[in-house]
Amino acid sequence: MNKTLITGFVNKYALGSSVESVTWTVKDKLLSTAFKTPDKTCRGTVTARNVDLPDAEIGIFNTDQLMRMLAILDDTIIVDIRKQKGVPVALDISDNNTTTGYVLAQLDVIPNPGKLKMIPTFVCNIAIDDGFCNRFLKAKGALPDCNYFTITKDDMSAELTFGYSDINSNTISYSIVATSTEDVDVIHFSSDTMRDILTANRGIPGQIEISPVGLMRVTFTTSVYSAEYYLVSKQID
Repeated sequence: MNKTLITGFVNKYALGSSVESVTWTVKDKLLSTAFKTPDKTCRGTVTARNVDLPDAEIGIFNTDQLMRMLAILDDTIIVDIRKQKGVPVALDISDNNTTTGYVLAQLDVIPNPGKLKMIPTFVCNIAIDDGFCNRFLKAKGALPDCNYFTITKDDMSAELTFGYSDINSNTISYSIVATSTEDVDVIHFSSDTMRDILTANRGIPGQIEISPVGLMRVTFTTSVYSAEYYLVSKQID
């Protein structure tokens, strides 16, 4: 197995180091997980296809530790699920020279991310391409302490703003291409979380959908991965 298949999967749910504890589910070579950030502002699901592992549910308690152990291995790895009395207890991961054993957690200690009670109607669509991603990350880098961004859309234009405020403050605003069935009033979302989502999926075309009730859905799909994120709107002072 190529190591990047696993690390790419992990990066898409870990979002930097925001999410540590999740349950991995393997079914018919489809690896999937559901997660929620500790501040409860983002939840989502990530899947990876053609993962050569037996069907199982395994508890990953410390994702950062797993990634540090993967980092010392070569690009081609062998992954086995070690079991005791039929229960997964460790991931044995090795290359031609090195063997690692990552201890698995019991599933009852992994936080349950839950599910959205209902999916609202999305009225605004924004395509994510390299241009959108690069512009967003540069703007976030220029205003690193601004922890939110704002999207507005009317009949004439759509705009994304860092630092939107009723008081005098540092701001960065730029036009974006969006299609909508109705206007989108001022809605704020976490720029830190969006930065981590875009970084984890950089180079993959995606889509943003916005609901006026204050929910954003961000999706990415390739032949290998699928990732879906739901961000709730952020209140600002």
